[in-house]
Amino acid sequence: MLMSRIDISRDMSISTRNLDRLVADGRFPPADVVLGRRCLRWRAETVRVAIDRLADEGRKAAA
Repeated sequence: MLMSRIDISRDMSISTRNLDRLVADGRFPPADVVLGRRCLRWRAETVRVAIDRLADEGRKAAA
């Protein structure tokens, strides 16, 4: 299954702009599929791994 920026943002409870910032900062992987400048899609597995990694970063920062 492929996920759009809106799908990911909704699942993470962040704005699409914040998702763009995470990608630009290298904290979230770039899209797996790019069909033009505004049609970006991520594989569900890519998103799951990225969210887990962000959660680990948050736990380490809180410690």
